[in-house]
Amino acid sequence: MSGLVPDLLSARYLAASQAHGALLLKALSTELSKEIEAAEDGADARDAGLRWLLRMPAATLVGRSTPFVWLNVHRLARCNEYKHPSAVAFARYLSMTAFDAYFHDIPDGTRVALKAVPGTTTILLPRLAVQLTTGCCDSILERRGPTALAVNTPQGCLRFDLGAIQSAMRLGVAVPFQSAARVLSVRDLALFEAPYIEQIKDGPADGTFLEAVSKALQFIATVDQELEARISSITDWYVQISSPKDDVHCSFTSPQLKGVIFLSNTQNELHMAEAIVHEFGHTELNTLIDTEMLSSEDTRERFYSPWRSDPRPLSGLIHALYVFSRVSEFLSRAAAHPSMAARFTSIQAQRTTIYHRLRIGLKQVPLDKLTPLGTEVIEDISLRLKRQADVLGAGNQEMPDHIRAHLAAWKVEHSELASAVRMA
Repeated sequence: MSGLVPDLLSARYLAASQAHGALLLKALSTELSKEIEAAEDGADARDAGLRWLLRMPAATLVGRSTPFVWLNVHRLARCNEYKHPSAVAFARYLSMTAFDAYFHDIPDGTRVALKAVPGTTTILLPRLAVQLTTGCCDSILERRGPTALAVNTPQGCLRFDLGAIQSAMRLGVAVPFQSAARVLSVRDLALFEAPYIEQIKDGPADGTFLEAVSKALQFIATVDQELEARISSITDWYVQISSPKDDVHCSFTSPQLKGVIFLSNTQNELHMAEAIVHEFGHTELNTLIDTEMLSSEDTRERFYSPWRSDPRPLSGLIHALYVFSRVSEFLSRAAAHPSMAARFTSIQAQRTTIYHRLRIGLKQVPLDKLTPLGTEVIEDISLRLKRQADVLGAGNQEMPDHIRAHLAAWKVEHSELASAVRMA
C-alpha cells in the first residue's frame, strides 16, 4: 500500500517533523530551568531543572520522544507568560513527560522538579508504565538506576523498581499482537487535551477493547503487511473512547498527538481495522503538513465534503480525500481475504460508495490554490481512484441515491455555498 504520501514520510520527513519540536524543547528547557532557579535558591533548584535536556543530542530527543512530550512542548511554547496558571501546569506536564520519555538516556542522579498545580494529584509516566497519586504537592522525580525511580514529596521519598510495579500503579497494558504498543486508560490533562478528554474511558483497561485492537492489527498485517509495519512504527498508543450508541463506532486522532489513536470498542474486526487505517491516514498527512504546505488556502473559505454535513476548510477536505483513498485500497485487499467471503458484497458496496464520494470530493478542490506538492497529492489520489473505478466497474455508474440526497440536503442547509459546489 505504498503511495506518494507514505513515500514522502520517509525517516527524513518524520524526523523533520519532530526536529522543530526538539529545537523548541531545548529552548523551553533553558527557560524552565531559569524559572526554577529564580524561584528557589541552592543546588537542589539548579539540579532539578531541565538543563540535562540541553546536553542531549537532537537525534536522541527526536528518536526517544513520545507524543506527550511534543503535546506539552507546543502547549508551553504558545504561552506568553511562564507564571500564568496554565503555563505552570504545562511546565509540570512537560517536565514529567520528558523525564518519562528520556529516562533510559539520562544518567543516574538526574532530578526533575514538578511544581504543584491545583487539581493535579497524579504523576503519570506513560513509557515507564507508572501512575502514582501523590496529592497536590511539589515533588521531585529522580533516576536512581536503570530500573530504579524515586519520587520525593513533602511526605517522604518513595522508591520503585520499574520491573516490579504493583498492578494498582501500572499505567497502560501492552497490545498482545504488537507488544511495543500500549492501551492507555486514563483521563488526565497531562497527556490529553481538554476538548475531548471526557470521551476517554477512565479506569482499568477493558480486556475486550485490548483484544479488539490486537485482532485488528493482526488482520491489517494479514492483508497488508507493509501497511501494518508503518502503523506499528509510528503508533504506540491506543486510547478507548466512548460511543453515543452501541452500534456506532467512533474514532479520531489529534494533530498534536501523532502516534496516538482514539477508538471506541467494537468486536467487529473489520470495523476496528478500518478505523485504525483511517486514523493512521490522518497521522500520515498531519506529519507531512508539519514541514510541507499543500495549499495556500483562505482559512475562511469553505467547501462541500460528501462525508460531512458541515462546510469544510480546504485542509479538511484534503484530509478526507486522502484517508478515504487509503481506506478504499485497504478494503480492496480485505475483500480478497478468505475470512471476509461472507461480507464480500457489503465491502464492495462500501468501496463503491467511497468511490463516488471521492469522485465528487475531488471536484471541489480548487487546483489553483494547491502548492506543487499539494497538486501531486491530489493527482496521486485521482490516479488511485481511476484504478479503483476500473476494478469496481464504477466509472460509468450513476451516483447512488443516498449520495445525491446528501448533496441536495447540504445545498438546502448551506444555500449561500450551493452555487460553489462543482459537479463537472
